[in-house]
Order: sequence, then C-alpha cells, then structure tokens
Amino acid sequence: MKKLIIYLVICLASLLNDRASLAQLKTLSPPLVVILDLKEASEQSYFGKKELQEANKKVDIYKKEVDVKQKYINNLHTELIKSGKSTVTPAFYESELRIAQRFVEDKNLEIADINKKLTIKINDYMKKAVMAYAREKKYDIVLPSQSVYTVYEPYNITIDFINYLNKEYKNE
Repeated sequence: MKKLIIYLVICLASLLNDRASLAQLKTLSPPLVVILDLKEASEQSYFGKKELQEANKKVDIYKKEVDVKQKYINNLHTELIKSGKSTVTPAFYESELRIAQRFVEDKNLEIADINKKLTIKINDYMKKAVMAYAREKKYDIVLPSQSVYTVYEPYNITIDFINYLNKEYKNE
C-alpha cells in the first residue's frame, strides 16, 4: 500500500512539473532568425580585405622566387641543348632540375600554409564578430546564406553586418 501511495505522489508531482514546463513553453516567443553571407562579409570588410592583401603579398613574393628558379632551369636547358660546346652536363642539369622541383614544392606548401592560416584567422574573427553582433542585435539564430533558401530579403543582414565589422575594425 505504501508503495502505491508513493507511486501516486510521484506521478502527481511529475504531472504538475510537466504543466509548469508547458506553461513556460507557451510564454516563450519564437526565435529571431536571420541570414548572413559570411563569404561576402569577409571579402567586403576592411579586416578581410587587409588580411587577404597581406597574404597575397607573401604569395606574390613566393611566386617571384619560383619564376626566378624556373628561368634559371630554362636557361640551363637551353644551354644543354645548344649544339657545340656546352658547359652544362646532363647530370648537372638533372641535379639542378631536382633541386628546383623540391624548391617549387616547398614554396607551394608555404603558399598552402599561408592560405590555411588566413582562413583560420578570418574564420576566428568572423565567429567572434557574429556572436557579438547577434548579442547586440538580439538575434537568436544566425544562419549561413549558403545553406538557406530565402525569398524575403530583409532576413539577410549581410550588408548591415559588413558595416558593423568595418565600424568595429576602425575602433580596434
């Protein structure tokens, strides 16, 4: 009998708790959902443009180094295939070619590393900025525009977010 009474008390308490939870759910408003094109924001913001420009400067330096090495190899090849006396031996040319190939591979790895670091830096910055912006504007959910189809353009906050980023970047 005691077990039955305890069971009924627990069921009653659970039922009352469920009603309180249901009442709370009814008072909640629907979430405020907006859409943001992060790619456009990162490309159009002052921060994104500056970071991309710095990365491109480094990449251009590496590409120039590769071009110099390529010209050197081309000159060696031209010297090797000249008829008559050549100061370049096939073994020397092959050795220099292998060195140049390793050089180009290393530079390509360095360029890939620059791109990876740029992506990480921009993503980290954008994540923090989106969170701060959403809190300031009281948005509940910010969806990436690349994964959402929308017909109603006012839900897209990209331009306003770019202006926010530029204002914040100037204040840093």
